[in-house]
Amino acid sequence: MTTRLSRRKITEYIADVITSGGDSKEAVMQLAAYLMQSGRVGELELIVRDIEYALSLRGVVVAKATTAFDLTTATKNA
Repeated sequence: MTTRLSRRKITEYIADVITSGGDSKEAVMQLAAYLMQSGRVGELELIVRDIEYALSLRGVVVAKATTAFDLTTATKNA
């Protein structure tokens, strides 16, 4: 049986991994597996929103940019 984690704990874990430079791809895979195993896939949009909010509190803003030309690494980081 899977232990039920609060959305807050899930959010903090993922935000910690992302901001600490950890393996964010692995953390997302773990999140997906947990949500599927616990039957909480329907909460995905809420969790993503909560993660974006937690990241914004840490100074990390999630954005999608569309450009006509490829961006340089320096521009992406800025």
